[in-house]
Amino acid sequence: MDLDSHYIEICKANSGAIRFQVKSNSGCAQLYLSGINPPHKDLFDITLSLESRIGNLETRNMDSTSAVTPFINLIEQFQELWLTWYNGDICLGFGDNPEPFLRYKYQNNENEMIGYIKFVKKLSLTEWIYEKSPIISEALQPKKLCSGELRWVTLIDHKLPPDALIAGFEKEPLYIACALHGHSMCPGKYVPSKRKAFVPWGGREHAKDDFQVLCGYNATWVKTGSNKIPQNAFIGGISEVRQEPLYIGRAVHEGNLINGKIHVIYHTCYIPYEGKEVEIYDQFEVLVLPDQNYRGILGMPEFDM
Repeated sequence: MDLDSHYIEICKANSGAIRFQVKSNSGCAQLYLSGINPPHKDLFDITLSLESRIGNLETRNMDSTSAVTPFINLIEQFQELWLTWYNGDICLGFGDNPEPFLRYKYQNNENEMIGYIKFVKKLSLTEWIYEKSPIISEALQPKKLCSGELRWVTLIDHKLPPDALIAGFEKEPLYIACALHGHSMCPGKYVPSKRKAFVPWGGREHAKDDFQVLCGYNATWVKTGSNKIPQNAFIGGISEVRQEPLYIGRAVHEGNLINGKIHVIYHTCYIPYEGKEVEIYDQFEVLVLPDQNYRGILGMPEFDM
């Protein structure tokens, strides 16, 4: 499909999840998931209507999944939905329901790395509301950001810098935070609506008012599990156990993509969720730097230990 004849909005897909609202005079809305290599090559298309669908454009849509969705009425009012793309799994959900109504599994390889979301406006017949990522379409001419190197920032009046790194999604975008707890410098999540950071420690989720947020975009997420930590993994904290390094990880739990800490000694990714410290053993992701030789703790958060 030639999108040049349509008005589109492009959002960089760097968080693995997005929540959006949509309304359409035609009763049907469409968005595309596009690749990184080559840039903007459309990989999957998603149709939202009384019968919604996810299709694979690489196979000429011969491979697709669909579902009857009478609860999606785009004509009368804005409908709120969520979309996740993680570990070869595309999920589409409605409102606050954590269970997706549509799921599509695909071969997760370098040729199908999702890098952009294209929201089709169809000559302004369709309206979209969503939170744009720090790096958006070149056509929108965003302000020039800093070098992109990762750095820890203390928020002023809870205002996020434009390059705050989105790490996950739990009804809203989640950011990477670090705070002191239990003699450790513990990575966790920052939830903007609650104006607090939450760190996993000792089987519980602990709320923090004193924390720092990770900013920059010169990093990526890599699938891992157990004790397989890449040499270029970013060290985001220090454990109280023998001062071992803690890495920044994230995993899917109950339909949410939540970031937390990875402890190599226990071969586990720990995420803070609904008051608990949830343990993920098998499949999770770790934040890594592009420099294969880097594994230092340069740029660690500054706290009075």
